[in-house]
Amino acid sequence: MQSGARSRPSTAAARLGVADAVLFTGFTSEATLAELYARCGLFALPSRGEGFGLVYLEAMRAGKPCLALAATAAAEIVVDGETGVLLQEAGPEALQAAVLPLLRATECAARLGAAGARRYQQSFRFARFRDRLAPYLRQLIHWESPAHVRS
Repeated sequence: MQSGARSRPSTAAARLGVADAVLFTGFTSEATLAELYARCGLFALPSRGEGFGLVYLEAMRAGKPCLALAATAAAEIVVDGETGVLLQEAGPEALQAAVLPLLRATECAARLGAAGARRYQQSFRFARFRDRLAPYLRQLIHWESPAHVRS
């Protein structure tokens, strides 16, 4: 992230009085990312603009509960009440209502995080992706063209 792009969230954090509790890192190495996940209590990204959301998978791999918006691509990854919380609406009040109880209920957060790590291992590792994709690729390789297309 360029410094100009990073200044907007930093300015917003300062305006909201949370600048001391928020860290905007920009690009980080895998080692730094692992350390940051180890230090956090949960991962929250209630975004309507996030695509599939590899960041949710990173958090789940690290055993962190995830907060995301329902009716978005994140809902394909985060299972409400099992691996995290799907918020029905965006906004500071909804986020606060979900984050604070999880930060206080560390056993619940740990349970959600552990379930997320299991879900990551069972469904989203490369080997699992390969195993699910392989039959479709085999069908394509062995597919015969219709007679009118053959030369």
